[in-house]
Amino acid sequence: MLELLYVNRWRKLAVGSVRYGVMCTEDGVVLDDGVTGRLGPQRYLMTTTSSGATVVGEWVERWLRELIRRLTDVDVSADAFGYLRVRLGHVTGVADCVVWRIGFTGELSDAAAAMLAKLCPLELSEPAVPDGAACRSLLAGIAVQVVRDDREDRRCFLLLCDRSYGQYLWDALLDAGAEFDLHV
Repeated sequence: MLELLYVNRWRKLAVGSVRYGVMCTEDGVVLDDGVTGRLGPQRYLMTTTSSGATVVGEWVERWLRELIRRLTDVDVSADAFGYLRVRLGHVTGVADCVVWRIGFTGELSDAAAAMLAKLCPLELSEPAVPDGAACRSLLAGIAVQVVRDDREDRRCFLLLCDRSYGQYLWDALLDAGAEFDLHV
């Protein structure tokens, strides 16, 4: 399915790894981009730009319908798609998630690691979660997807949680950061 959505190849992406991907329309125009992580043998987590969330959601649904048609030779109506979505696997709209990008450089890197360690039982060190890794954990007591997505000289983490916990997670990060003199 991912190879219908992106120009990249995904079959050899290892579980626990992430890859940057670009989506193009049939005529080659870039639709959006993002990082996708493989969380299990048949479980992936896609991210996209916030401005492209609606368009990408529609694009995914369109290709799911096409894939079903190809596999079953049955056209899928929009009304039936809600049921099929549950049957095929959980496809969550990006708007249902909150994504925080946390990046640290230089001296702040150690303080930020200590702040995250205070909130997360998972070891987030370089050997445990290298750049390009994806995993699930608890952060401040709520379930999150953690994606290591370094930028230039900054160690970065994408933290994805259910939208209903977004404000709680933000407040928890701010509270934990205060102890280490980290501010927004």
